[in-house]
Amino acid sequence: MKTKLSLTKNNFLTMKQGIVYTAVGKKKYIDQAQLSAKSAKRFQPEIHVTLVTDMPSEEKLDFIDNVVEIENLNVPGNQKMIYKLLAHLKTPYDYTLALDSDTYILDNISEMFDVLKRFDLAICHGHNRFVRYSRALEYKVALPEIPYAFAEINSGVILYKKTEQTTKFFQDVLSLYKQKQYWSNQTSIREMLWKSDLQFYILPREYNFNRLEDMKRWAKQDFRKARPKIFHYTSLKQKQDLNNIDKIMQPFIE
Repeated sequence: MKTKLSLTKNNFLTMKQGIVYTAVGKKKYIDQAQLSAKSAKRFQPEIHVTLVTDMPSEEKLDFIDNVVEIENLNVPGNQKMIYKLLAHLKTPYDYTLALDSDTYILDNISEMFDVLKRFDLAICHGHNRFVRYSRALEYKVALPEIPYAFAEINSGVILYKKTEQTTKFFQDVLSLYKQKQYWSNQTSIREMLWKSDLQFYILPREYNFNRLEDMKRWAKQDFRKARPKIFHYTSLKQKQDLNNIDKIMQPFIE
């Protein structure tokens, strides 16, 4: 069931900007998205959250304000990222923060949306960009003329505003992703950024941390160098129960 929202005077500002999660195929992705949304609303109770999913529920989902239904296309494994790309085109917001479900918010992140007053899109570099770059070249799905210095990005944290240019960009990425038949959507995003005239910004590491060891090292220095804002716990999710993530993250929350 798709949740319908009316843009009344009271919720106009909340619909102007918000967070979008994608959960397709497995209920655990919905559980992760709810946990991530909960962590975001701890610091910004008013932040609006949309879930794009093929598993709509008749029951209200905790910490989720809006549900957009998407069809499960039963795509092969090398096209599984297609749903994240489709979700970018289904955002109800003018300013969107698209997050992977396995993210945890550690601080107020409202300043992220201010970046979109100057840029069309903001994104972080990929964590394992050298391995992915080398593999994409090996499988001949990356343009060799794009230098390694134009590094691969991580699609788990993408900030963008809804314009004709960004809509066309994501449509082009989607077409390229289908054409390449290569599982990583990040290869296609990198290539289209290289070709695009979009004004985009590379966000600092604080907005897409993925190593608990590095966060502990920053914590020992009382976060004088920088304070982590978003933890992308991909490396933890196979080892830790979701119920433990709150406890693991607590030392890093101000």
